[in-house]
Amino acid sequence: PALTRHPVHDPTRGGLSWSIGGRSCPALEGWAAIDDVVKAADGSIAGIVMRFEQRCAGDAGALRGKIRWSTASQPVHLAELPAGLWQPPQQRLPATGNYIYVESDFFDPIGQGEAEVKSSASDSTIFAQGGSDPLTFPILGLGIEARDDRDRWGGRFIMPSGMARLAPGLYGNLRGDVDGRPERGGLSWSGRALNCGNGAGGWYAVDQIAYNGTVVESIELRFEQRCDGVDGSLRGKIRWSAR
Repeated sequence: PALTRHPVHDPTRGGLSWSIGGRSCPALEGWAAIDDVVKAADGSIAGIVMRFEQRCAGDAGALRGKIRWSTASQPVHLAELPAGLWQPPQQRLPATGNYIYVESDFFDPIGQGEAEVKSSASDSTIFAQGGSDPLTFPILGLGIEARDDRDRWGGRFIMPSGMARLAPGLYGNLRGDVDGRPERGGLSWSGRALNCGNGAGGWYAVDQIAYNGTVVESIELRFEQRCDGVDGSLRGKIRWSAR
């Protein structure tokens, strides 16, 4: 309890410092709770489960988090989706048919602060493709076929290499579709002939998925992507069915 900002904390109590997208607290207070810790034979930490809360000095709101980490390489896949995970505004989404909804923060280089929805009722066609890239990752491609680059959006969602098929849940701590870690999977989303270029990170969440044999027949999926070195992120939701 009673932690202040590392590295100018009271060493008899310990310290805390959490930042996101280059934003941090000049002064803070908070706590950290260790739920579980695993030690290796040499005494080093091999695994840990912990929670924390951080409040910037003078602000009423708090940042809270839970961390599970292990030296063992495991896919980051949570079968139960977190209740507070981003959702798009329901009033913007079509009641029926296929659609892709995207929204972005001002500093996101792809969306540039805009939000839009493309549906099967418009001039665009929502499509899904499966396949394998040269690194043999299972890939689900989702996008829009449009008449010009201004309306063309698309992305690739790569399943962790240790899974037999994509399942509902959260796939997190991801990097791009070619430079990530195969045991985690990856994602890469672009639009308007723009992409992250030097790299990106993020997550995707499968809300629903149905198969016809081994082929994906329908899917609902959300995602968030942040280009390296920028503060803003791009978020989206996709609903697609072959029928």
